[in-house]
Amino acid sequence: MAGIEGTRNFPDEAVPVRLSVCIVTHRRPAGLGRLLGALEPQMRGRTDREIVVVNDGSDGPEYRAVLALTPGCVRYQALPVNRGVSFARHFAAEAARGTWLVFIDDDCLPPPFWLAWLDAVIDTSPELDLVVGAIKPLLPSRAGFFARVQVTHRLHPHPERIGDQMRFVTANLAIRAQAYRALGGFRVRPDYPNASEDTELSSRVSRSACARRIEWDWYVHHDVGDGFRVNLRRYWRYGYANGILHGLTSSPPYHDAHANAAAGRQLRALLVRIVKRRWHEARRVHRGGVAFASALAACALDIAYLAGLRAALRVRRRV
Repeated sequence: MAGIEGTRNFPDEAVPVRLSVCIVTHRRPAGLGRLLGALEPQMRGRTDREIVVVNDGSDGPEYRAVLALTPGCVRYQALPVNRGVSFARHFAAEAARGTWLVFIDDDCLPPPFWLAWLDAVIDTSPELDLVVGAIKPLLPSRAGFFARVQVTHRLHPHPERIGDQMRFVTANLAIRAQAYRALGGFRVRPDYPNASEDTELSSRVSRSACARRIEWDWYVHHDVGDGFRVNLRRYWRYGYANGILHGLTSSPPYHDAHANAAAGRQLRALLVRIVKRRWHEARRVHRGGVAFASALAACALDIAYLAGLRAALRVRRRV
């Protein structure tokens, strides 16, 4: 792969592969084990499917134990150091042999028919270059208050249409390998933020001639329930990454409008809209003090996002 150093231990079999499931993992051996356990029955006897796993600098005995449970099922590569999710996803995509690249995250759980459903979509709509799947929240067995807040306010990755643009996430995405490479894949550059790599790619897809569709009945479950502080840091990082993205020509127009509002005199009006939206969402599910607390927690994440975004815009102005 041009511009990517390192070696691979992937074999070069000549068996035709249709679906390459590409997974990037980092410090989640248990999550990867659960995901591989769900995928392994969908791979049995299928030489036209493969799983490619790239460990982004966190290999160790726990991962080796997970891989031992699915022998012969996974093509695995451990990067020697953490290079970031954009690099690792692009590395996995370039190593894949399938005509379709299917992305899923190591904190997701697909249903038993996940790949069969995708096969059916491709067969019945051969014109498609990209299929975007839905994301359903997966609550822990003992869901706390904040986990329920995440579900109430859809504070988990999910696709959406905004005007004529499509925004997707890599938790459930299939793209024709030829189209992926024609678009240039995930950006791998020193100045590119990792936390918005899927937003940037979805913007390039929306501006291209790729035939695309959101398939709402093709879904995976995504973990929710990380702690409040973890999510505050995550949303700050999302905002910072999107602030950097705002300076690129491939930034989506809807995101540019949001960044401009957050950076200028429209910030107060933007905050008012956020509070009203979160309060409306909370009242549809909760009542009284619970609704207030739910809206307040969701607003805190929105404010963390805006703080990260504004920090990135300040950095860009100084450069």
